[in-house]
Amino acid sequence: MHAAEHRALRELYAVARQLRAHWGALSKRLDDEPLATGAADAGRLADEVRAQAGERGLAVGAAARTAGGTIAGGRSGVADRFLERNQALRLAVLDASHAVTLLDYVAALTADEPLSAFCKRWAARFRDHERTARDAVAALAADPDAAIAPLDGSPWAGSRTGSPTASARSASGSTRACAVRRRSARSARWRRGCGRCRA
Repeated sequence: MHAAEHRALRELYAVARQLRAHWGALSKRLDDEPLATGAADAGRLADEVRAQAGERGLAVGAAARTAGGTIAGGRSGVADRFLERNQALRLAVLDASHAVTLLDYVAALTADEPLSAFCKRWAARFRDHERTARDAVAALAADPDAAIAPLDGSPWAGSRTGSPTASARSASGSTRACAVRRRSARSARWRRGCGRCRA
């Protein structure tokens, strides 16, 4: 097996684990059954990729195992908390698109027919998941208020980066702070002037 195939399999394993973790977290926050199904399929894909690599004498390795979890932890645990529901769902579409593209790449790259067939089968499955996620994004657009609702319901989620409301609040706060500083400066100058007059 060429080194390019080995690297691609390691990446595919990490991507599948990332998708499983990210879609699993989103499915709970959005109460979305199709995302939960996609997360379960991603878990099966990761297990089968590892098995495929093992049958060919290749180790996925600790680095590949942790890469997916690290990426997903950063996205679902932190970054997603600052997103609107539509933004989080659109990023989920990109997860599936990435998995499909990588599966197509491995299928075209390898001369191993069983491995190529394996990747083509899973690519078809994740095209279905990608299509379902895209349809969910379009459906969400029918309810604009729900589309821009924060994914995270915690009280501080409204301060998420990129939120128009948060930006307006930040700008308003900055304006008030500047006004206070200007008044304080004028007051200080006035007191200094009065002191010189008394002298």
